Amino acid sequence: MRLCVRNIRRPQKFPYTISKETKQAAEDYEIVLHYLPPYSPNLNPIERLWKVMNECVRNNRVFKSAAEFRKALDEFFAKWPQIASSMVDRINDNFQILNKASSS
Repeated sequence: MRLCVRNIRRPQKFPYTISKETKQAAEDYEIVLHYLPPYSPNLNPIERLWKVMNECVRNNRVFKSAAEFRKALDEFFAKWPQIASSMVDRINDNFQILNKASSS
């Protein structure tokens, strides 16, 4: 039997994310929980999205006002449905597993 996962969440290991109730609710809603190690923002896909957003919106630009910056953000996220498929290589779960360094 193949399980179709609708949602994947990556919480930190806080008491409320590892409670029995949370685990049961995740199971009920077919959510797979992948726990991130502490201090590992590089493993969180949302951080990769922020990097892409910064490259598209902020890099080498000066905004005259917060409203102008907000407008640029709104425009980026408005076009996200059209560009999302091109970001699969940058925002994904393909992590490289590194071997421990030798101690010699």
